Amino acid sequence: MDYFKPTFWLGMTASPERTDDFDVFEAFGHHIAYEIRLQQAMEENLLCLFHYFGITDLRMDGKVVDDKSDYNLLTSDTRVDYVIERA
Repeated sequence: MDYFKPTFWLGMTASPERTDDFDVFEAFGHHIAYEIRLQQAMEENLLCLFHYFGITDLRMDGKVVDDKSDYNLLTSDTRVDYVIERA
């Protein structure tokens, strides 16, 4: 975004309220073309079905990992294999 200098930025996101302190609204000049919330999208049948697999903790090499700041651990081959086995 630092390279290009357009007169207008158009951004799209499914998660405008974020936990990393990045203000999506500010980044795009508070221009909101359209907004729909989860409840309304469900009521209007706009969402596709999905399967949810709850994983209660993160284990690597048999040890529980308490520090989950390294999100690459969440996509480890072990975890991916676990989800695929249950699909």
